[in-house]
Amino acid sequence: MTDARVYLRVSSEDEADILRNQKTKALDHVAFYHYNLAGIYEEIASGADDKRVEFNRLMGDVRAGDVVVFTALSRVTRNGTYAALEILRQLETRGVRWHFIEQPFLNMDETT
Repeated sequence: MTDARVYLRVSSEDEADILRNQKTKALDHVAFYHYNLAGIYEEIASGADDKRVEFNRLMGDVRAGDVVVFTALSRVTRNGTYAALEILRQLETRGVRWHFIEQPFLNMDETT
């Protein structure tokens, strides 16, 4: 069974409802694909900040064969396309796939 790691992020404390909605969507996604939930990484931090504690913990925890679930590409980074592609390249070189719930055309999985 594939291990899934879920990354959730909002920018400010007043977005608690958005964070809860992200979590609900992500857990439904994990259940739909019958993934084993290996971790939830949730934080309140700017997507432009490179010192995101939970994101860095996620990047340290992922293993080949895992899939990382994000609700949207904007949850990965706010530093532009190049920065986002660099993060995805890092995952790919480690044998880690990803799913974007709101942008499934960006998914990297066994069908891509």
